[in-house]
Amino acid sequence: MSIWDTFAHTPGNISNDDSGDVANDHYHRYAEDVALMKSTGVNAYRFSISWPRIFPEGTGEPNRKGLDFYSGLVDSLRGPASSLSPRSTIGIFPRRSRTWFDGWQSADTAKAFGEYAGYLAERLGDRIKHIFTLNERRSGRRAGATSRSGRQLQLRVRRAPDQRGN
Repeated sequence: MSIWDTFAHTPGNISNDDSGDVANDHYHRYAEDVALMKSTGVNAYRFSISWPRIFPEGTGEPNRKGLDFYSGLVDSLRGPASSLSPRSTIGIFPRRSRTWFDGWQSADTAKAFGEYAGYLAERLGDRIKHIFTLNERRSGRRAGATSRSGRQLQLRVRRAPDQRGN
């Protein structure tokens, strides 16, 4: 389970104690979702790739079914019936496990994330041109992204300059 899963399954954290486990069932219905997006005229779709879905233990043996899902999604976004630009986030709510080590403060976590990102780049990078490494940094902190010492994860984000150089 990811940090999000742990947070979402803790009673009182989500209204009505819902968990979002099924939600809109995008995992099984992504082809319908892509067709709906196309029909509305959007030209891009930003989605997150779940680290635990690709590497259930955080590192080690990848889950082929997880990669197959994202590969199928990307192909359907880029296919002749769609032509939507896939835009992916890869660093959303990592797994709480032995591989989370001491949070982002640990070089071991950075190494595991690098291996995960490299694996995705090898398998999907030829079809996804826009890949973002971190998503919802504040949400991750609120959902329990802390080090073993209990310190909350702190990230500093520099904004890219706008077109005017600001």
